Amino acid sequence: MTRDLYKSEAYFEDIKKRNHLDIVNYKTTYQRKKQEKGEAYQGFAMVPLIFSSIYIYVHAAYSKGDEVSSLVSPYSEMLSWYNKSWKKEGDYSDGGDKAYSQLLTIISLGILLLDKEGLSDLYKVIKEVKYEDYLIRFMFKYIDANAVFPDKLLWPEDKGCQKLKKITESSKQGAESELKDYLENDFYTKENLETEYNSHKKSDGEYDGYWSFEAAALVKLLGLDDSSFKDNPYYPYDMVHFDGDKRGSPETIFKPEQVPAVNKTGASLAEPPKKKWWQF
Repeated sequence: MTRDLYKSEAYFEDIKKRNHLDIVNYKTTYQRKKQEKGEAYQGFAMVPLIFSSIYIYVHAAYSKGDEVSSLVSPYSEMLSWYNKSWKKEGDYSDGGDKAYSQLLTIISLGILLLDKEGLSDLYKVIKEVKYEDYLIRFMFKYIDANAVFPDKLLWPEDKGCQKLKKITESSKQGAESELKDYLENDFYTKENLETEYNSHKKSDGEYDGYWSFEAAALVKLLGLDDSSFKDNPYYPYDMVHFDGDKRGSPETIFKPEQVPAVNKTGASLAEPPKKKWWQF
C-alpha cells in the first residue's frame, strides 16, 4: 500500500524501474572507464549520476510502500558512491558542490536505516574536508557521542535550519512540541522545499514524495516521543521504528553489465562472440 498521498503505486514503480535501468547503465560506463584509465580514475562525472539515481530510487521505493528493510541495500550502495563524490582538495567552506538538503537527508536516512559503517566513512570525509555546519555535524552524534560541532549554521537565514537547531537545543518536551510545529508549519513550504514544492502537480515525472527524514532522525537521536505527530503526512513513522534485527546484510541490487577486460592498447581480452551463419 502506497505511503504517499498524491501518486499511485504504479507511478512510483515506474520511477524505480527507470532509475534502476539508469543506475545499471551508469555503473557499466563507470566500470568501462575505470578499466580504460586505470585505478587513478575517480569518475567525478559519473559518480554523482549513480548516487543521485539511487537516491531517487530509495525515495520512490519508500513512497510506493516498499518494506523499510528493502531500502537497506540500495541506501548502503548509494552512500558508498556518495562518499566517493567528495574531492579531498575541494573547498567546502560554503558548502562546495554539495546540495545541503540532500546531504542532510542522506545522513538522516543512514540514522534511520542503522548504517553506522557507511556513516562512519562519511563522517571521516566531512571532517577531512572541514565541512562546518551545526546540523550536519550534530547528526553524527549517532556514531560519535563526543562529536564536536560548530555553533554556526552554513545557512543561518534559513527558517528550517533555525528551527531544527532550536529543536536540538531544547528539552525533550520542548523538542517534541517544536518538531510537531516544524512538520505542520515549516517543512512543506516553498521556502523549505524550493523546487520540490508542489512537484506532485508537475507532469515531468520527477516527484518522488515529500518526507521529512531529518525530523525522523532527530526523534531517533534525541529519544523523543512522536505520538503527537505520528500521523503527520510528511513524517516517516515506520522508518523511525524500524527494527534493526530485520536490517540484514546489504547486497547490491544494481548489477552492471559484464564489462570485458581490456589490455593496454584498449583491445578486449575477451573472446568475441561467434557469428551466426546469417551474419557472414
